[in-house]
Amino acid sequence: MIPGTDEMPDFEDQARFGRLRKGWGWIKSWKDDKLKSLRSWGEFFDAKKFSIPSKSEAFGRVTHNLGYFYSNYLIVAFLVAIYYLVTNILFMISIIVVSYAWYSYRNRKGPVHLGNTEVSGVQGYLGLTVGTLLLFYLTSASSTVFWLLTVAAFVCVVHAWAREPGIDFSGASENPFDSIPSV
Repeated sequence: MIPGTDEMPDFEDQARFGRLRKGWGWIKSWKDDKLKSLRSWGEFFDAKKFSIPSKSEAFGRVTHNLGYFYSNYLIVAFLVAIYYLVTNILFMISIIVVSYAWYSYRNRKGPVHLGNTEVSGVQGYLGLTVGTLLLFYLTSASSTVFWLLTVAAFVCVVHAWAREPGIDFSGASENPFDSIPSV
């Protein structure tokens, strides 16, 4: 029953709500899992731990720090994305419009009519795809996404390269099999 009425919600709404709850539960568990390994921002930005690595330790630093600070790098990339959305208002509005159009079309009740013509499912999705691509072309979405990914990757890799991980890579041998005991 819908509170305050004598109506029962239809099965389709119940199924949609169930999928939404299941999806939200997955997002929440993924977020909790990733934030569990979040390092303190004091440790992340500790100025005493930054230095220019030698050639032999640079790869080891990047490999270690990308895994160790993974959750912090996700948040940094998210903040860069928010910055790009706020500074490119037209792109942000186009994302909202496109998302609403796709959501509305997917969750429509009954057929869609354009004038006197009924639009089939394939025609509707084709129209949405063409409209989405056209709108993203007009708002330079490809360059925005490219710069977003480039800046986020650059910031994260430079931090991982310059941050001392607490493990000494300077004495690492060139031979990867030196750590295996001989029989």
